[in-house]
Amino acid sequence: MHAEFWETLKRGVIANIKIVKLCTEILAPEITVENVILLTGQLGTGKTTFAKFLINALGVQNLNIVSPTFPIINQYRTDRFTIWHFDLYRITRVDELYDLGLEEAFTHGVTIIEWPQIATDFIDAYCDKNNIIQCRFDFCKKKSNLRFLAIDR
Repeated sequence: MHAEFWETLKRGVIANIKIVKLCTEILAPEITVENVILLTGQLGTGKTTFAKFLINALGVQNLNIVSPTFPIINQYRTDRFTIWHFDLYRITRVDELYDLGLEEAFTHGVTIIEWPQIATDFIDAYCDKNNIIQCRFDFCKKKSNLRFLAIDR
């Protein structure tokens, strides 16, 4: 079942909030240290919601998980690892990435990055591509409460 499920997700699915949550719950047990989860999509397509669900599924409970848009980084600890949640929306220069601790996050925990486009070269230089999980989000034109979600691991 899992192989078929992941192949379907790689192509993409139309998902409501329950399906998005289910995807994070199925993905979570497969996450290990040095995994880098890249969340791309337009503003409002569900990147932060996905990140919150995934952080909960990874074992962070009873915390108010918020988007790190303004602090840029939030850290959460689990029994297994530290989760580094980055939101690079406000980063305008590549050299700013060196001050954020991305390199440490890539090797000492699980990294979730919203708006990773500015860091593409940085990620390519410091991450093993086998550790990268790409998650793409888009609006569903037919219904406002649905999203297109594709996960390539």
